[in-house]
Amino acid sequence: MLTPPQLQYLTERFNRRVFDRYQIILKIFQAHARTKEAKLQISLAQIPLLRAKLNCGIEDIDISYEQLSEKEARIRKSLERIKNHRRFIKKERVKREIPNVAVIGYTNAGKTSLIKALTRNTKLQPENKLFATIDVTTHPCQLTNNINVLLTDTVGFISDIPTTLVEPFSATLEDINTADAIIHVRDISHPDTDYQKLNVEKTLLKLNVSEKVRSNLIEVCNKEDLLSEDEREKIKETQTRILTSVSNGNGLKCLSNVIGKVILKTTDRSLKRFRLKNGGAIYRYLSSENLIIDTKVDEDNCDKLIITTALTDRQLSMLNSKFRRETITK
Repeated sequence: MLTPPQLQYLTERFNRRVFDRYQIILKIFQAHARTKEAKLQISLAQIPLLRAKLNCGIEDIDISYEQLSEKEARIRKSLERIKNHRRFIKKERVKREIPNVAVIGYTNAGKTSLIKALTRNTKLQPENKLFATIDVTTHPCQLTNNINVLLTDTVGFISDIPTTLVEPFSATLEDINTADAIIHVRDISHPDTDYQKLNVEKTLLKLNVSEKVRSNLIEVCNKEDLLSEDEREKIKETQTRILTSVSNGNGLKCLSNVIGKVILKTTDRSLKRFRLKNGGAIYRYLSSENLIIDTKVDEDNCDKLIITTALTDRQLSMLNSKFRRETITK
């Protein structure tokens, strides 16, 4: 981040406008911001630049210290209102016990493409450019075990990002710290993929993401179709490291299974099996609440169904209180 006198000198020396890393990142952010929250965060990130110009007596800024402080206070107040609204939405989600999966990764690693593939949402339009996602968005997804989750697309990480730029965007990344699981998407074909992975891990620490949340991280080595056979063999898949390709679909079913297993563990859900009347009140209730993950016809009685569910203790308690215990065969 160059000082205003340095920028002024270089501008005069080369007779061209000069931008440092901080300003370049801000300009990319400005080009992609869509929501009010993202635009406010960018405005907040511009405050250090304006304040630095004031400190150095640069004359091309038409604002006083007092006005700048008032502007910063207004922006922070507006962001806090949006933050409170996000907390309310999150509280409603928690009340409905819908698991949240934060999708993170280095910028342009393919997060949005992966979400599009997992959700089959044709409206999502991934772009091959830095910071294509500035606005945090959430997308419903049904996993292969039929558990419904929300996938949250977050702002891409980048190396050596100034702390004054991290702070305004940390509010949008708070979804990571409250997620039931994290998907770390890596462009495994990128020549700097190992460095990018390290940068993401350091950024999680910088954002004070807890060890508990980081322990529920699934590493997705995406774009494996761009690797040679030898390169692919060097990558050891584990229970939480999956090789995938959004282009040809390789590994996506396996990834969905892994997400389901992690969600069962982190949300304290347990698999429960019931023998129910086909089309009965209990079956309709479980269907309406999206709690059924498998259904089979009872071989001994075609009017009965064998239902498998993934329930939290609270959901099981509500089920038992809503219906007479004797009507449910476990």
